[in-house]
Amino acid sequence: MNRKFPLTLIVVLIAALIWALPVIWIISLSLQPNDLLQKSTDNTAWGFIPYPFTIENYGLLWKANFLEWFINSALVAITMTFFATFLCSLSGYAFARIDFFGKKVIYPIVLAGLIIPGEILFIPLFTQFSTLGINNSYIGLILPRLAIPFGVFVMTQYYKGVPREVEEAAIIDGANRIQIYFKIMIPLSIPALITVAIVTFGFAWNDYLWPIISVSTTEMRTLQVGLALQVGARMSEYMGTSLAGVIVSSIPTIILLIYFQKYLLRGFAIGTK
Repeated sequence: MNRKFPLTLIVVLIAALIWALPVIWIISLSLQPNDLLQKSTDNTAWGFIPYPFTIENYGLLWKANFLEWFINSALVAITMTFFATFLCSLSGYAFARIDFFGKKVIYPIVLAGLIIPGEILFIPLFTQFSTLGINNSYIGLILPRLAIPFGVFVMTQYYKGVPREVEEAAIIDGANRIQIYFKIMIPLSIPALITVAIVTFGFAWNDYLWPIISVSTTEMRTLQVGLALQVGARMSEYMGTSLAGVIVSSIPTIILLIYFQKYLLRGFAIGTK
């Protein structure tokens, strides 16, 4: 048993190193001058230490509407995460605990969203939103992404695992469905809620396809679209700046994953039983 542990540790460390190497290389390139990167990307010591070293690329980001795009992405991601998580929780509770007409038909239809790509709805959504005049707006960016089948599935499974005796005791004490949901089920489902929230935030923060279709004005671009169109379009000229944008844009999701990883693992473990 003791012999297997070091071997497992070595395998894990090698796998982690293989995953980390491209990330380290990107960070290294982001810390090199753009004019030097136009000639070669091999200007590093031992392959990864940037030489010469500069943080100029991170400063150039702020000259390319970076802060505006960052705020747009933050507003869209936070708003979408809040409402989508609440809707998933509410739907999950209904599917897990309430018997209503059509439940056995509606739930499989919702789960079908896990295998049907959402991109097939882009054209009709864009047409409808154009008619309503809500393209190039926060509503237009957020509304189509509030339906998260994965979140509904996780919350449904989680609520099914909560003993019914908990609700029965609350009903005896005079609580109604709304009180049971908000005062008992929500606090009990914190790990699952955090799991759904993190997955939703990551999806919203990194979303590229719908924002590039829905938004045509520079001031409403999200971070991923702005970096791709304005900075990434001149990749050969501003490679270091483009990669600096990639590094900065990944920071929020990395922080969330590190801070909430224990809840994330618990939510996946319980929600997928």
